[in-house]
Amino acid sequence: MQTGTGVRGLLSISSHRACKTLASSALVESPDATWGVSRIISALSEDCLDAQMVARACVALSSLADVSAANQTKILDRGGIEQLAAAMRTHEREEAVQLWALVALQNILHQNARSKSEIAAQNGIELVVNAMDLHKESSSVHLAACQVGMSRVASRIASATLHQPHWGAKK
Repeated sequence: MQTGTGVRGLLSISSHRACKTLASSALVESPDATWGVSRIISALSEDCLDAQMVARACVALSSLADVSAANQTKILDRGGIEQLAAAMRTHEREEAVQLWALVALQNILHQNARSKSEIAAQNGIELVVNAMDLHKESSSVHLAACQVGMSRVASRIASATLHQPHWGAKK
């Protein structure tokens, strides 16, 4: 460790270690994902500036969101949408961060009505369009962005279908 790093240097090292720990341990499956979700979101909220670690955190969050609706709720309860949005803004030119944050958003959106309003509150459409605009050559980012959009559209269609009479139904 260098001498004279001061408090700011120590905090930076601490944040980096948190991100590194997160990246190596967050994907470990556990019957109770609360610990994993909390660690991931905590690391993202510590202003982790290492884009590779942030991308790994997004992968981990995406994986946890994909496992169950309960995990999606845990992610929402702990501010996961806000942290993903912040990561996308901080690392807007990093393709891996954009890709995996979009995949995480798509997995959180899956069958979760509350997530839609939280993503909207974070200007989610703007984030998706910005990712597509800045990564014009990345088919992966564009596919993930389209999947986020399709999740929102599909949920609106499903909601509208539930409230509309079926074709041929008597009025």
